[in-house]
Amino acid sequence: HGSLSPESTPPRSTATARPREPPVRSGCRTADFPTLEGTEEFSTNKIQTLNFTERLRLTYRNDFVTSIGDWAFVDCHRLTSINIPSSVTSIGERAFSMGDNLTQIKVAPSNPVYDSRDNCNAIIETTSNSLILGCKNTIIPNSVTSIGDYAFYGCSSLTSIYIPNSVTTIGNDAFYGCKLPILHLPKSVTYVGLYN
Repeated sequence: HGSLSPESTPPRSTATARPREPPVRSGCRTADFPTLEGTEEFSTNKIQTLNFTERLRLTYRNDFVTSIGDWAFVDCHRLTSINIPSSVTSIGERAFSMGDNLTQIKVAPSNPVYDSRDNCNAIIETTSNSLILGCKNTIIPNSVTSIGDYAFYGCSSLTSIYIPNSVTTIGNDAFYGCKLPILHLPKSVTYVGLYN
């Protein structure tokens, strides 16, 4: 894992599309991912909506998409919504960081690993009750016990958030780059990670 400083640039995310289908081009606002194979590249830096569906198949594995890698959609400033299906059981570090226009996050109710309980507009790791991704419209549920590393990283449109008394830990750089004039921590918080 690399580190991100204001001067550094994260790796560029690319994927390939089957030559018979038109590739998703830089500048698009919606990403309807085709079957991934072949040689045509597309950039993710101008995607507005990500809708991973159960029908998306990776032909070389003949399987559903199960993982979103580290930094996969970092710096997608036009990204406004994410829908995670039940097949995705692994989301990498900072996969959606710097998404300052992100307003809606949903996880399929049948997902065995993640949820977006109470329409919270966040991704929560179900077994640990850890919020791993939030946005400017996130409402942290009372059942969340930790805010994960980089959960709101680069969310410059976040100007206020209420942290409930259930939260005991806040991870590294959880609110880095947010425009929070003040962050009130409840007495329940016993650990706050590094802030670089």
